[in-house]
Amino acid sequence: HIYYNLKEKKDNDKIDELLDKIDKEFFHEIHEEQSIFVKGKRTALQPMGPHPIAMVEIDFYSKRIFGELVPFLQLNHNGLDILIHPNTSKGALVDHTAHALWIGHKQRLILDIL
Repeated sequence: HIYYNLKEKKDNDKIDELLDKIDKEFFHEIHEEQSIFVKGKRTALQPMGPHPIAMVEIDFYSKRIFGELVPFLQLNHNGLDILIHPNTSKGALVDHTAHALWIGHKQRLILDIL
């Protein structure tokens, strides 16, 4: 999850720039191989699930993609905060907390709904 402030033009520019970079760097994986799924920018201001602000969700399911995408995000996150978490059988609460990896600043998630 890549977080951004929907009300701030600067953040909207940052997320657009980052999504363009991701699309260029991982074009084959997104459009041909379909091993990375980018769920587009949100336009609603209210929180969604445990996420307190607007975010873009990127799903991937292989160790190879993890090994390529995570370092890319570390170097190119444009000052945006990113939550990376697995989807395990232990449940969403554990996945979003104990199993979570953060790039940038840790957002305060809305955990009581998990």
